[in-house]
Amino acid sequence: MGAAQREQRLAALRLAGATPSQIIAMTAVEATAVGAAGALTGALAYGALVPALAQVLYGIGGWYADDLWVGPPWLLAVVAAVTALITASAISMLRQVASSPLGVAQQAAPRRTRMARLVLFAAALVYILVSTQAGGSLSMRQLVSLLLLFYGAYWMVGPWVVDRLGRIAGRFARRPATLLAARHLSDDPRGAWRTVSGLVLAGFVAGFFSVGALAFGTSGHQDEVAIATADATSARHTAETARALLRQAGVTARVTAVSDEASDNLRSAPRG
Repeated sequence: MGAAQREQRLAALRLAGATPSQIIAMTAVEATAVGAAGALTGALAYGALVPALAQVLYGIGGWYADDLWVGPPWLLAVVAAVTALITASAISMLRQVASSPLGVAQQAAPRRTRMARLVLFAAALVYILVSTQAGGSLSMRQLVSLLLLFYGAYWMVGPWVVDRLGRIAGRFARRPATLLAARHLSDDPRGAWRTVSGLVLAGFVAGFFSVGALAFGTSGHQDEVAIATADATSARHTAETARALLRQAGVTARVTAVSDEASDNLRSAPRG
């Protein structure tokens, strides 16, 4: 409802004589300020939580804080990218306001979604399942591509789900506020989806890592740190170097090179 009311206010300003460039400038400034504040808050929280996140077991061992810290250049780049995406998303919502402010103010053209979104979503899921069960190990590039396709499929079907939820909520609404909220959802499902897509991304990432942690079974690797290497030869060489460095630093630890079907890994488990 907040997004719809904001669009109504912009349409009213457009009808009062504001030019499209003025509307876009106002929206860009507001979205940039809000996006930058949110991105900076997330970046500061990330930096503060890195030591705690390093204690979380995932995969076949623990983490070093340096493994989780991306560095100031990448962090600033992510903040800038998030801010730019939020601004671009806010501006993209103004096409209808700029071209037909009276229609937006009167809600004369509800923006329905089509069943084709659900069909494409199902096709993408089938393709991902076939690709992962075809046999053979997938490269890192292929895995990243499938993950992006998986999230893209959810991004595509999101407005359709919001549209249907709005219709269902409107049909069974018992209070005026619920009916109004349902009508706003079904009238502009794409705009409503943009306001919650960030939460969907956060849930997607959290679910992915939660399932991955269960699949790897980290409970048997307490107080261990794993380093992935290219092959068995690299694992043995890295193990010898690690033993020498640990001995030089006065750290007592057991270093072993473990091979499996997917990769060769170096494990370092401290004693005592």
